[in-house]
Amino acid sequence: MSIKENLEYIHNSIEEIALKNNRDISSIKLLAVSKTKPIELLQEAYNEGQRLFGENRVSEAEIKVPLLPKDAEFHLIGHLQSNKVKKACKYFKCIQSVDSLKIAKKIDKTCYEFNKVMDVYLDINIANDKNKTGFIVNDSFFTIFEELKELKNINILGLMCIGAHVEDRDEISNSFKDLRMLLNTLKSKYPDFNGDKLSMGMSSDYFEAIKEGSTMVRIGSSIFGSRL
Repeated sequence: MSIKENLEYIHNSIEEIALKNNRDISSIKLLAVSKTKPIELLQEAYNEGQRLFGENRVSEAEIKVPLLPKDAEFHLIGHLQSNKVKKACKYFKCIQSVDSLKIAKKIDKTCYEFNKVMDVYLDINIANDKNKTGFIVNDSFFTIFEELKELKNINILGLMCIGAHVEDRDEISNSFKDLRMLLNTLKSKYPDFNGDKLSMGMSSDYFEAIKEGSTMVRIGSSIFGSRL
């Protein structure tokens, strides 16, 4: 199928799942994960109306961002190394992979120098997987969060996670439910925290993610085909 057909299928699927779960379709955004893909495919998706793109590497965004129209919005979804922060703050509209207080403070400091505020998500290791980055949810997380929310040059939109990497669909759903419950806990515990976004769900599990409240699904292979 073509990128046009793939996008139409995904949008229709999102709408169908939203309707079945009494969700407002306008509250669910599609992030086209364009990592490793050539600019020609991004342009094709853009021509079909896609405006949100996700990249894993700062070096790829450095090449691609200037080649697409300025209303294309790029989100960093891969782990951000400290020495790449300055370029990330230059090329990305949003950094979804804030996985430590240290990297958050560096983004904050850099954006202060740039006179801008960076939209971010907190990357939560919701399955407590030792092979993945992200905040582990324990007592110290809430202490860290209190510092995070006081940083003036980052705007915490919400939380991001990768669903449990298992075959059991109920277990996958539960990992998304846990992220939603964590966001609710943060909003209840800290009334001054306005974040309400949940970036969760990929090509293999966005059905479960939307059912559990995802506001942004990150779809790559189902749009552009398998990774190169």
